[in-house]
Amino acid sequence: QIEYTLTVVNNGPYNARDLVLTDVIPQGTTFVSVVPGAWSCTSPGSGQGAALKCTLADLPSTPPGSVSSTVGLTLRVNVSGSQTITNVATVTALTFDPDTSNNSIMFQHRFGNGK
Repeated sequence: QIEYTLTVVNNGPYNARDLVLTDVIPQGTTFVSVVPGAWSCTSPGSGQGAALKCTLADLPSTPPGSVSSTVGLTLRVNVSGSQTITNVATVTALTFDPDTSNNSIMFQHRFGNGK
């Protein structure tokens, strides 16, 4: 199994509204569970391209620090031999974001021989 902790941080300068966190379940894995925290999440369907989608009404910005919210995700690994699993999570918000370069993250895990 792989367990991810997806932490969304609002670095400001605006309060973020109507956030959507999307995580396409990687090929070679199966969705096991989600711990939504303050988010409202729908379990992904099965098959290629299935995605976990979570929504959050707002995430304030409180300078001088930042505010964060967390979602936990567990996947079962279904690979044989040597394979790299790549998982990408992305967050969007209705509110203008002056820096969208930090709205996605990619995780890579190598399984099998040579891991």
